[in-house]
Amino acid sequence: MAAFPLDSSSPTYLHLLQNATLISLALSVIPLGTFIAIASLTVAPFTQRSKHIAHHRKWRTISSATFRPRTVLITGVGNSKGLALARTFYRGGHNVIGADFEPHRIPVCGRYSRALHRFYRLAHYVTTPEYARQLMGIVQKEGVELWVSCLEDVSAIVDADVAELVESNTECKTVQFSPSLTDISYEKDAFLEKARGLELNFQETVVVTSVTEALVILSSATTSGKRYTMKNLGGEDADENVLPLATAMETQQHVRRLKPSPFRPLVLQQYLSGPTFRTHSLIVASRVQAFVASPSTNQNQTYTALPASSAISQALLLYEQTYVREMGADLTGHVAFEFVVDGDIDAERMMKSGIPGTEVRELMKLVYPVSCTSRPGMGILLLGPQAEDLAEAYLNILPDHDEPRGIANGHHLEKIITPVPGTPTYYWIGHDLFALFVLPLLNFLRLELGIRDLLAAWFLFIEHIIYGHEALWEFWDPWPALAFYLLYLPLNMLHCIYARNWWAWCDLGNGYLMPPT
Repeated sequence: MAAFPLDSSSPTYLHLLQNATLISLALSVIPLGTFIAIASLTVAPFTQRSKHIAHHRKWRTISSATFRPRTVLITGVGNSKGLALARTFYRGGHNVIGADFEPHRIPVCGRYSRALHRFYRLAHYVTTPEYARQLMGIVQKEGVELWVSCLEDVSAIVDADVAELVESNTECKTVQFSPSLTDISYEKDAFLEKARGLELNFQETVVVTSVTEALVILSSATTSGKRYTMKNLGGEDADENVLPLATAMETQQHVRRLKPSPFRPLVLQQYLSGPTFRTHSLIVASRVQAFVASPSTNQNQTYTALPASSAISQALLLYEQTYVREMGADLTGHVAFEFVVDGDIDAERMMKSGIPGTEVRELMKLVYPVSCTSRPGMGILLLGPQAEDLAEAYLNILPDHDEPRGIANGHHLEKIITPVPGTPTYYWIGHDLFALFVLPLLNFLRLELGIRDLLAAWFLFIEHIIYGHEALWEFWDPWPALAFYLLYLPLNMLHCIYARNWWAWCDLGNGYLMPPT
């Protein structure tokens, strides 16, 4: 019987069957989905959040003498981050222009959002000058005052170059690090070298070109307590053994079998085995203005905020504040880290609240960054309940934006925006439906899963629906979710059948069908 997810060795008919089944399922639920969307819009005016949004926008546009609506361009509204940011600025009372690529002319979900004043389809990315020309045209035509990029189809380095052009030729401001700083965060080696220079923890990575060189490093590891894995420069074909082994002789024999040389250099990478976490931060003038941390999950298809007062959240924040502060003055942009906590640390210690700064600093010494990017992290979804304050944090970038903070929620400039207590888990119903309902049932029927594990998966599925928040869905703005699941994904799967480009799993947050390995 076939195993899921499918991979490159799976027969073609299974890939065809997978796509055809999901397309048929989407077509069959279009009437139900449309009914739910219409019912949602009917009920929305009576929900607490919709009442708050309507009241806030009306109050700001009519009653507030200090309020001035701004025009904000969000690129990448076809993914969950871009859509969330568009809704954030809409809830703040501002005019939102959305733009995104639409490969094969398949409409992205964000173009149907009520949060957008206007949507632009970007021509397929070919060159940086062409991409810059398109954005400059939108900025000038719409009078855009702030540009925030959430695009995943364009590298952060390209966006940094274009941001410089936009700021030098228009009055529009951008939320983007300079090209040089973006390059540091984008290239892992440069980032780790910068962390070393700042005397922050970093995952040690050493290129070795001989057996002797590798054994010298591993010999010192016996006293330092560090452990390593060995792999090639591209990161593939990683050796699963954790070095050094039990004895020096075993370690020597193992390294000799791997044969590092100048013609076949290998990488010794520090092995870290603890829990992993992801963060998202907004940086304005070298200060962290918004921060959220969440545990990493399988394929990162659910996001649950760590309590902002917890020891681990404070340690991760302190690391980022130190990193940003040492990077230089007037740093504005996003930064998203993936961290791993080294060692076997008691969960109660990590989640403890109200600990002194000395303990936070001690915990920070056990935190190691695995990756860093100057893009918004998916954790931005967890700041949804504080949309008005988050919008104001972004708009403080504008030189003439002097509106007092906290008009909506009492937030003050010196305080960092973090998830409020009770922030729900964000999930994607498309993922949960298959990962927590259908696949466990199939595995149970194949006698590969026990009844307890089946029920546990189903209870988690129900828990997400009752207590969680669907990442694309809002009662007052249901069409993007409907368009994503019943239009965007099916059309992309149809194109996969036409082009024979198979996929193994779907990154719903970014809207990608990921190829099999």
